[in-house]
Amino acid sequence: MQDLLDEISCRVDNKGRMMFPAKWRKQLEQVIHSGLVVNRDIYQKCLVVFPAPEWAKMLALFENLNDFDDEDMAFKRKFLRGASRIELDSVGRLAIPTGLLTYMEVDPNGDNEIIACGMGGKIELWSKVNHQNDVLEDNEDFKALANKVKSKMVPKPKGND
Repeated sequence: MQDLLDEISCRVDNKGRMMFPAKWRKQLEQVIHSGLVVNRDIYQKCLVVFPAPEWAKMLALFENLNDFDDEDMAFKRKFLRGASRIELDSVGRLAIPTGLLTYMEVDPNGDNEIIACGMGGKIELWSKVNHQNDVLEDNEDFKALANKVKSKMVPKPKGND
């Protein structure tokens, strides 16, 4: 897993492109040639960018879903809807598909500021407004939330590699 951290303010140009932070380009130089995948987050109005190897791990989780089960297929359709492979252009920009910009409430010709948040093996892209409302000013008590999820934060046993 990559160690992508930090919160970086970016802007989207009128063609829907954002400069991918140089810090992360350097961290991902061993895998960036494989491309990136951008998708909608399933819980918040933000996008999630996965390096291709991390996306492959995500897709591996789908192997246990049954293509002949209505609920499994509905989940796969909704989760994968909008997922797009993207590559950096020659100057290091990501072209974000228009439908995904609309989903995250970013207007390339208006309110075009994005907050890019490193989340370990993936990057979240937020509109500045949604980041302020949903992350910075979240009303949920962080201490209570930490106590609720801490039991899930147990290191996984290492396999026999």
